[in-house]
Amino acid sequence: MVLALATILSLGLAAALPEQDSLLVELQRNWEGQQTRLKKEIYSYRSAAVIRQLEKDGSVQRADTVITWRLQRGDSLLQDSTIYTTRRSEKEGKSVGRQRGTLPRLGDTSYVFESLPGHAIEFRPRRPGKGDLAGRVGYDPVSKALTWAEFRMPRPKAPVKEFSMRIDWREWEGMMVPDKMRMRIAWSMLVISGRMEMEIEFSDYRLHR
Repeated sequence: MVLALATILSLGLAAALPEQDSLLVELQRNWEGQQTRLKKEIYSYRSAAVIRQLEKDGSVQRADTVITWRLQRGDSLLQDSTIYTTRRSEKEGKSVGRQRGTLPRLGDTSYVFESLPGHAIEFRPRRPGKGDLAGRVGYDPVSKALTWAEFRMPRPKAPVKEFSMRIDWREWEGMMVPDKMRMRIAWSMLVISGRMEMEIEFSDYRLHR
């Protein structure tokens, strides 16, 4: 389902400020190494999602649970199945899964990057365009592995009216994989609009060789 949100995050790290050069190079090398290995592996996992349909005032209109199993090679889906769901239709659930978020390249000259206390880097577009993301990424100071990312859309692109997300990674078999994720999105079209919040936990990672 929405693990695409976790695995599709595209991070390329390059230097934006001279004092950040060595750090960003290390982060880039680590991330690319992780992704290269992950693309070679076939693995499975479970995701347990709580999906809340929200009213305009933020109150919960409806809450559903969806538990899925997936088999992937890198971020390419090979097989999936729904273990349990309270959603009213399969189509309804998959429409949520198509929502995706893609981080910009860290170091992109169209963005401003700043180091923050607590081993994090903030990024924001110099001239925010519709759909551009702004946020922060955190890293382990020893391994230089990315451990979390959180971002939002300062200027949403139609039909999206609001978008924010946080994802946390953990180490598994020497690779960083999604551990948990939270997303909030609102949209508006000619005949339909909505707002929802989603929390997902990932577990039972297994290699298939």
